[in-house]
Amino acid sequence: SHPTRNMAIATTTTMVTSDAPSIGIGSVIAAASISAIGGYFLLDFVLNYQRRRKRRSKQEERQAVASSSQLVVAWRAIENKRMDALFQDDLAEKLAGPRAMHRAEERLKLLAQSGSEESTSGAGARIVVRCKYFDEWTVHAMREDSQIKQVVILGAGMDTRAYRLPALHDTVIFELDMPEVISLKEKLLMETDQYTLPPMPRCRAVVRVPCNLISKAWARQLMLAGFNPALRSLWIIEGLLYYLPEACVDRLFENIADLSAPGSRMIASMVLQLSARQQAMIDSQKLREAAVQGKSTATGSSADAFKDPVPESVEKFAMWLETCYYWFLDLFASNEYYPSSFSAYPPVADYIVDTYYRLWQMARARANHIRRLVAELKVGDDGSLSGTGLMAPGGLG
Repeated sequence: SHPTRNMAIATTTTMVTSDAPSIGIGSVIAAASISAIGGYFLLDFVLNYQRRRKRRSKQEERQAVASSSQLVVAWRAIENKRMDALFQDDLAEKLAGPRAMHRAEERLKLLAQSGSEESTSGAGARIVVRCKYFDEWTVHAMREDSQIKQVVILGAGMDTRAYRLPALHDTVIFELDMPEVISLKEKLLMETDQYTLPPMPRCRAVVRVPCNLISKAWARQLMLAGFNPALRSLWIIEGLLYYLPEACVDRLFENIADLSAPGSRMIASMVLQLSARQQAMIDSQKLREAAVQGKSTATGSSADAFKDPVPESVEKFAMWLETCYYWFLDLFASNEYYPSSFSAYPPVADYIVDTYYRLWQMARARANHIRRLVAELKVGDDGSLSGTGLMAPGGLG
């Protein structure tokens, strides 16, 4: 109630209020800009990290494919050293390399020490017998049909039939595999010293086509490499199909059917789906029995034991999704999936460019044809036209 005291309080309140900081529009804009820039760099870092991680995983996967192909040829090299070898493959050890040879020999020693039944028939016997069977089938096919002039090996890896089989002397062999595998194989074949030369194939030519067999582009790349679909061909698919999804296998056979002339032949190795599922069911049954300490939990008949637990509708839907995924990949994939393609466009743009170029060439040829016919026209005294191309097929008439 005292006036002096009230004035002091009012003055103090006014001074405190005037000293409080005020937030302007410029500060808000600056803070928002800094947050946006920080968010942009953070997002760019995350995306680049994901790209590097995906690229690294792809490189590791492709290197694993190359390493697997070297291990396969290492078993052929071990078979080549035997006195009773089923075939002769002098390039096998060179293509396998010391690391793959060491892995195969160590596994052979371990199996021999363990007394396993596999060691009695030799480790990798399945690969060796499969190679021998494919060799004999190829030679038999070439002897039966001398019109086969093209041999296509899908998933060739370190295949050496072009250097081993004299029956392929009059053919052109196309080897298709991942770019890393093709480059590694060419590098190993060209490694020579001052006293040796690179091996010479026994066929007319060897054309190696780096491609991705999961996509549809491999058929186009094969034709760009010189494959002629009008000629009879021999298709060899050894140790490949069971590494591909089912939708890719179906599409692979569709492309082979489109590229094969009447009379063409094909041989492929596959794993029975029923046997794989039976083994999976047996393993799961063993795990369940071990979980209950040896007590049997199997019920029902033996026919129900191997029944597919996945409904057919779910399996069809999964196959449809997988087909759509690879179709989308073929449509919009970057040039990274097609390293040997002559075009830098994605497949959908490449198709548009090719179609436009082909139509432009046809229109240009037609225009030149019409221009030539017009130049040959002659105008008579009565105004009539005459010329060799007036009534000719495709002429102006």
